[in-house]
Amino acid sequence: MKEGQYAGWLTHYKINRPLLAYEEEEYLDPRSPVLELPPIDHGILRMNSSYAEYMDRFFLERGWAAMGGAPFVAMGLTFVWLIASTMYAPREDGTPRDPSFITADWIFLIAWLLFALCVIKFIWLKDFFRYTHYPIRFNRKNRTVYVFRHNGPGGVLTVPWDKGHFFIGRSSPAMGGQSTFTFDLRCNV
Repeated sequence: MKEGQYAGWLTHYKINRPLLAYEEEEYLDPRSPVLELPPIDHGILRMNSSYAEYMDRFFLERGWAAMGGAPFVAMGLTFVWLIASTMYAPREDGTPRDPSFITADWIFLIAWLLFALCVIKFIWLKDFFRYTHYPIRFNRKNRTVYVFRHNGPGGVLTVPWDKGHFFIGRSSPAMGGQSTFTFDLRCNV
């Protein structure tokens, strides 16, 4: 398995690594009953007597890159088009433009297009062309967790409860655990 295979939206989680101290401290034993359950939040998809199915934690973040980035990309493309369409146009007095201005225009155009390609590759493609959510099913009858990764062979990861190390994850453990914005259930296999 490669690093980041079960990654978040932009964050890659390392796999095949030792557990961190907080991951050990927050361990949830699947054989022990929980005395107090948190309220059911927006993450539940289905629940019945056999299983509970949740959506992945990044469901609510999908679409923001497209919505937030589209106006800036549109403005940038308009600006690039204006520069490209006037790059070789003569000055108002009919004399040709200075070659240094044309060179500067080309440098700007190439830099902006490279930036746009990076935005498309690293942000938009993680937002577009994805499933709307990646369900995670906790089947209590056969004590198995099913994690949907993709539609195809090997697309569903199946983990017996007793083989996984469940813990409450923090949104920024790499930053010293200072963020208290997001807590989620995580499982190291």
